[in-house]
Amino acid sequence: MQECLTVTTAQQARLLLSLRNAQILGALIGQPEGAAGLSAAEVTLEVPTPLKAVHRTLGQLLSAGLIEQTGLRPRAGRSCKLYTARARSYQVPLALSDAAGLRELLDAAYRPFLDAFGRHQEGRLLDQGLDTVRLSLIGSQLLYSLVGPQGTALESGTYGHFSATILSPAHAGELQAELRSLGEKYRQSDPDGQPYLLGMLFSPGELES
Repeated sequence: MQECLTVTTAQQARLLLSLRNAQILGALIGQPEGAAGLSAAEVTLEVPTPLKAVHRTLGQLLSAGLIEQTGLRPRAGRSCKLYTARARSYQVPLALSDAAGLRELLDAAYRPFLDAFGRHQEGRLLDQGLDTVRLSLIGSQLLYSLVGPQGTALESGTYGHFSATILSPAHAGELQAELRSLGEKYRQSDPDGQPYLLGMLFSPGELES
């Protein structure tokens, strides 16, 4: 496995810039050096994706030269194919992507998470009868929340927070370190768990007026 592979075709770029494909590829990249590879069924244990979709994606990645078939594992019936990544990391020149520019590329990366979060939140809110927007001051922040007619709040199991705030350089550094630590702590999937959406955004800037 080479250290870094720079792709050279638009097809390779499209495959790598797909979030679902990237999750499947990530399972292969994360294998220890010298490992025999993963079968499609083993990939599904790390990535919450149906086996049929994993097979399809692995075939596309293989055809594009982004992964390799490294062997066969005997089993009852017919042997299963094993796959490994060709590199520890991949580089996609912006010119090969379908995006008109860097902003469009970033929007394409973040939008599926925000859309999915909104879709799932809407279902939870409607199921719990939350139909009133409450604006309240907590500390120095004005926050919006949804409550029911009698002030009932959303049940536990979800959390969302966006704010525009003022931080000193020291506090900004502390927050960035804490967020990075949380991201590393919960990066690995739990095979016995259920799907969750987790997002953390932090950047210098302000809301457009």
